[in-house]
Amino acid sequence: MYIISGSTHQRLGASLAEEMDAEFCGVVNRHFPDGERYIRVLMDVNEQDVVVIQNTFPDKKIVELLLILQAVKEAGAKTCLLYTSDAADEEDSV
Repeated sequence: MYIISGSTHQRLGASLAEEMDAEFCGVVNRHFPDGERYIRVLMDVNEQDVVVIQNTFPDKKIVELLLILQAVKEAGAKTCLLYTSDAADEEDSV
C-alpha cells in the first residue's frame, strides 16, 4: 500500500504511512508561469492500493487533487482511497 499526499498534508501523509506500515510516495508538483501544472507519481504504484490525502481549500487545491488522482490512475493503481479535508474541518479541529 502507498500513501500519497498533496502539497498541504505532507507530514500527515508521512505519519499515516508510518502508522500503517505503508510506503510514503512523493509526487513531483510543478507550477508553470502560464498557470499550467504538472504532477507525477514518483514510485511504481501499478496494481497497488493507494491512499491519497489532500485538502480541498482553497479551490486550487481541488485542481491539485484531481491531477494527483489522474496521475495515480495513469500509473495503474489497483485501488485508490481518498481522504480530503476542507476549511471547516480544519477549523473544527483547532
